[in-house]
Amino acid sequence: MGLFGPAWKSGNVDKAIRAVEKMTDESELLTVALEATTQARFAALKRIQDSSLLLRAASQSSDRSIYEAALARVTDIEALKAFCAVEGDSHKGLCADSCLSKLLVEKADPALYQADLKRIALKSAFLPGKAAQKLTARSDLIEVAIKAKYDAARAAIDKLSGDPAALCEIVFKSEKTRALQALESLRDQDQLEKIALGCPESACRKAAVERLNKEAAVARVALEDSSAEVRLAAAGCIASPSMLARIAAEDPDRYVRCAAIDRIEDQSLLNKIATTDGDALAACHAAQRLTDQAAFDNALRRNPGIVKNSEALLGRAKDPQALYAVAMDDQLFPRSRILAVKAMEDYELLRKLIKECRKHDVVEAARERKEVLEKQRGLCPKCGRALSPDELSHCRCGACGAEAHDFRFSEENVVSATERDSYWSRDIYRVCRRCGKREFVTKYEGWGTDVD
Repeated sequence: MGLFGPAWKSGNVDKAIRAVEKMTDESELLTVALEATTQARFAALKRIQDSSLLLRAASQSSDRSIYEAALARVTDIEALKAFCAVEGDSHKGLCADSCLSKLLVEKADPALYQADLKRIALKSAFLPGKAAQKLTARSDLIEVAIKAKYDAARAAIDKLSGDPAALCEIVFKSEKTRALQALESLRDQDQLEKIALGCPESACRKAAVERLNKEAAVARVALEDSSAEVRLAAAGCIASPSMLARIAAEDPDRYVRCAAIDRIEDQSLLNKIATTDGDALAACHAAQRLTDQAAFDNALRRNPGIVKNSEALLGRAKDPQALYAVAMDDQLFPRSRILAVKAMEDYELLRKLIKECRKHDVVEAARERKEVLEKQRGLCPKCGRALSPDELSHCRCGACGAEAHDFRFSEENVVSATERDSYWSRDIYRVCRRCGKREFVTKYEGWGTDVD
């Protein structure tokens, strides 16, 4: 720089800025903005008011900070739109589009720029939500709600919250997430009925039927909808006994049927389902709602499979024949059958079960249960006769001569161990509590120092 060059070219930043602050010619300020090498450039841009000069600065400068600062001060919307068209998708174009969006959304008259606001809401990444909020045309709002992304669509849906028909149109034409957002604002029963009966998206039909108060429409959905999930939601909203009975009898999906059964109060119908239904889950739900003990026992006796889905039902059983039916049912899991055996109190049925059942685990459980009852009631293990006190003291039945001991395991009497080098053996015995009879049970042996 020469000795007598312009002051704004000075290497002293403060001197250069003071020089710029004294300048009034915007053309000269443009030159400073493009050619200065210090912070004087930004001071010059702040003093330029002419949008055309600011756009020239943005166009001619390759310095990102300069053209961003210049574009941020442009106030001429049409000139900025032209600049965006020229620059396209370049960084300058995107920066200009950001400034244009901010200008249109925050400062322009929305009534004059509806088309531009719609473009921002649909395509721009800058302030699309705020642009959508300023739209007024119903058709534009519907299009934005269907096609735009995220904030813009949400804003359009919120603006249309008072227009049920528009929300319904959005539900039918949008993808799942957007449609469910529109449904959140919908309260009109006629539109909800239209969606519940005809929307192609099952999630929307389900959401609509859950908010629908028209019994006939809900019943139609429960009977005719192709989605079991939607029918399940509809069944949970129905109060008509006849309709619930029809769903419980006819629906092809077991869970829909169970949802209907869970709302049925008619005890005779519940008894019929629990007794005769071939679906164990549906029968189980019906049995759980039976309030009459005799009806419940009858259902368990005639349809033992109802415990397959709820073993807790065995705790309600009072009829020995019902428990016997469960224990003998080969279609049930062994666990359920064994639980039924453990709940049995009828000694004769236990003996019958031991003779007739072919499942080893169930038979062993029955034998254990039989022994428990014999000890509790003082019965002969062979003939089942109740023993007198004298017979019990001698541990022998006077009628059949069978022994009737009350064995227990005792550490001091049961265990005998011998050790030779590292070899050990242990004999296990059982001892009668009444007569003291001692019987060998089994033997354990091995090698090692630990014999516990």
